[in-house]
Amino acid sequence: MQMIFRFFLVTAFVTAPTLAVAHNELAREPRGIDTLVPASSPSPADSSAQKITIYTAKAIVTLDSGTPSAEAVAVMNGKILGVGTLEEVRGWITNEEVEIDRRFENAVILPGFIEAHMRPQITGVLWQGVYAGRFDRTAPDGTPIKGLEIKQAVIERIRDAAAKIPADGRWLVAWGYQPEFYGNSPLTRADLDPISNGHPIFIENLSMHIYYAARRSRSLE
Repeated sequence: MQMIFRFFLVTAFVTAPTLAVAHNELAREPRGIDTLVPASSPSPADSSAQKITIYTAKAIVTLDSGTPSAEAVAVMNGKILGVGTLEEVRGWITNEEVEIDRRFENAVILPGFIEAHMRPQITGVLWQGVYAGRFDRTAPDGTPIKGLEIKQAVIERIRDAAAKIPADGRWLVAWGYQPEFYGNSPLTRADLDPISNGHPIFIENLSMHIYYAARRSRSLE
């Protein structure tokens, strides 16, 4: 039993420095070139596999709260090694061959999002209309939009939006309505016609499979 105990004790002392180094690397801000994930070894015939490419951009969105944006990203073997300013990224590189690629210097680089049937393009277009949903949201420009707790609040928001548009017959588009939060009460023509201010109204359910519409008032036909 003493021999077993000594073995584990010695093992702990031997491995502790290694674990400490890994912990410090993870805790370091900014992390810089990630040495915790070694690149796959290239074949002798593929000498370019160890070359690091640094892409510069007008802005790089990282989705990392510690470093939300950057201007350069280093990539090797299809893996992101680090982000920061061009000077920072170049300073982290030691012996590898480096190429600076400026093809995106006037563009914005975003992470490779996985589309999970969320229809981001359609939602982006709908933000040009009126949000009529139950929960608080943030508009693309950062403006907080209050969610609507009762159906009457939905109607009032649409009424206010219609009143601000010249009564020339243009469409009023709203989106995000969820009747399940309002006693399963859909929006009807009786709700929308009186508040249309002469506009045809088109409202999209948050599911994007149900729509509510009202024609413009007869006085403009």
